[in-house]
Amino acid sequence: MKIIFSLILISVLLPLLGKAQGTFNFSDTAFTLGQRHSLALRYALSEARVIVDSTSILQLDSIVQFLKKNKQISIEIGVHTDSRGSDPLNLKMTQWRSEQVRNYLVEQGVSESQMTAKGYGETQLIIPEEEINKYKKTNKLQYEKLHQMNRRTELKIIRIE
Repeated sequence: MKIIFSLILISVLLPLLGKAQGTFNFSDTAFTLGQRHSLALRYALSEARVIVDSTSILQLDSIVQFLKKNKQISIEIGVHTDSRGSDPLNLKMTQWRSEQVRNYLVEQGVSESQMTAKGYGETQLIIPEEEINKYKKTNKLQYEKLHQMNRRTELKIIRIE
């Protein structure tokens, strides 16, 4: 039996940290350049693909519908890791994950010109490693939760024509 390790990227509301405006609402009609929205997607660590489960597919299909209806909007699909693992590996992993999301959207009929895929690795942590490490020995649950907040997929509005 093949074991697939998966990483759950949580949908995080981060207004207090100033990193994102919240979860993407596909019925919104007003968008601003640079606006960021979090997604909750799962990725297979042992394979270069997004795990298409009920949570992921609902979000991805909503993005498909949104981009097809709003051809004047272009997005960046940005994927981030936590501070564990090597910098080069984290950059490589997040780049292929962002490309897998873009590929799925293209397969569903979204124009490639509406999207860019960017892997950030651990270059844009929300919670600094120093803060996370305060909990390493005293509160493993909090330690993992803070790492998980850094592992995320975001949509960023990069162009409105």
